[in-house]
Amino acid sequence: MSYSIRQQTTWAVVASISVLTTLFCVASYWVNRAILVHNFDEDLLLEFQSISSVARIWPDGDFYIDLDFDVATQYNAGGSRYFQAWNIELTDVIDRSPFIESTDSQWPLPTPTVTSEPVFSNMTVGEKTVRVVIQTIDAQWGWAEQQPDLEVADDIQDFSLVLMVGRDRDSLNNALFELGVWTALIGLTLVALSWAIVNHLVTRGMKTFALMSNKIEKIATTEESIPEDDWPDEIQPVVTTLNQLLARIDASVQRMRRFTADAAHELRTPLAELRLVTDVALRTPDNNERMRDAVQQANQLSHSMANMVNAMLHLARFQSGRHHPPLTDVSIDMPQFIQTVLDQYMPFISQRNQRVLFESAPPLTRMLDTDLCHIIFSNLISNATAYAPGGTTIRIALASTENGFVFTLENKVENIEPDDLEHFTQPFWRKGESRHQRDHVGLGLALVSEASQLMNLSLRFSLTDAHTLRCTLT
Repeated sequence: MSYSIRQQTTWAVVASISVLTTLFCVASYWVNRAILVHNFDEDLLLEFQSISSVARIWPDGDFYIDLDFDVATQYNAGGSRYFQAWNIELTDVIDRSPFIESTDSQWPLPTPTVTSEPVFSNMTVGEKTVRVVIQTIDAQWGWAEQQPDLEVADDIQDFSLVLMVGRDRDSLNNALFELGVWTALIGLTLVALSWAIVNHLVTRGMKTFALMSNKIEKIATTEESIPEDDWPDEIQPVVTTLNQLLARIDASVQRMRRFTADAAHELRTPLAELRLVTDVALRTPDNNERMRDAVQQANQLSHSMANMVNAMLHLARFQSGRHHPPLTDVSIDMPQFIQTVLDQYMPFISQRNQRVLFESAPPLTRMLDTDLCHIIFSNLISNATAYAPGGTTIRIALASTENGFVFTLENKVENIEPDDLEHFTQPFWRKGESRHQRDHVGLGLALVSEASQLMNLSLRFSLTDAHTLRCTLT
């Protein structure tokens, strides 16, 4: 399933910005809302203090709010401000603003608790939504204190009341509504702008991939590479990795070309011999002995070519990473397994007057693939017996380690230089006269190397002295 990096990145960034914008707008709204309500309450509290300063009690016990309603028109009918006063026991309303009187009603107490500290509350009366502040206060004296002959009862001098001053919330509600609308519009605008900006920036940034794609499209051969200069830091690792991939592909292609050329060369020689033998035999069809020799040589050549083709198929399968059948680890008695392989070559070893010294640790069992082990040990032992001079000793040692085993094989060699060691596992590599040995086509050590890698084993070759080759498998 295909997807667009540009779209995913754009939507992911915009979604993140939208969440942050939403949180910012919500926080901003509530902060500004709190400021507006606080300012409204401050004005209402000032209004309360103005009303409380003219809440007067007279020597005869008469109480009223001594406010000039002709001047303070906002308290008249049609105004936006209200007050109402109760006695301290909250049993009677002792004064109210002209608007409340005009409706011949009394407003309820919006809160059950009244203290000497101002308490703010919202209330709805009829169609009006009002913000009120309520507090217990002492009434102001409605007489001059300089009148020493004026007798006033103590309960009148200490008269207290509950005063409620209110104000329409219409202006506050409108301000809060406008604040919410503007906050939402600003948030939506920021989200839209962020989408446009992010989409533009991501699209602009993705042009680098289009440029890189064009560079890759222009590559005609595996020998070419993508220029690694003038790329952004984020793209540089991708370009470097692609160049490394091209280098590996080129090495694989070159190896395949060499393998094909070497295979053609190796097969051409036995095919030429086969053709020569059959041509000679066909010229003397009545010579039964020559015909029989030709058939025998053709049979030997076919076996040699079949061995070569099988080895090539094994090598190709190993190098492709698809070993068939799949690797099957079984418990292998290593000393017995190696001895069994060694016994197969004992006739040839005796024929060449060679000697084998096999040193092994006590019973050593490991979980390995039987087929791959047979390929490894049979090819190593076969090469050692074939290329070691006659009459020499081949030394084989098997030791146990903490994580596995160490297999060591040493044999005498001729005309092998240290520089030749790196070519040992190359397909069809043989040195000097060894190329004329019919049973060895130069693929054995290549198969050993690939089979070792499939089982995560390490294969190394070294020269212990000028005439001794050591092979180590761990």
